[in-house]
Amino acid sequence: MSATFAMLDISGLTVVPRRHYGRWVAMVAILVLLGALARAFAVGDIDWPVVAQFLTVKSIIDGLVNTVLMAIAAMLLGILLGVVTAVMRMADNPVLQGVAMGYAGCSAARR
Repeated sequence: MSATFAMLDISGLTVVPRRHYGRWVAMVAILVLLGALARAFAVGDIDWPVVAQFLTVKSIIDGLVNTVLMAIAAMLLGILLGVVTAVMRMADNPVLQGVAMGYAGCSAARR
């Protein structure tokens, strides 16, 4: 079977670059949505002082601070678990390797 492939002459074929029509469609869709958003802000009757008044309420600021703190804690926990799992995976102990591979497999399966 490999002898058949060796006999094929591909020197006369023309190399054509890949067309990425999906990228163009996505770009046009995003630009249309951004234009609609800009138009909504330009034409809309938005009372910006009222918006500023409600965005600076203590509960909104507290929620923003808590969100940022939870995001930082989640990143730190993810880094810590990743490093511990990598060290366990490189260990000579087969039990630690198995636990690390199981954890990594469960993490990858959820995506």
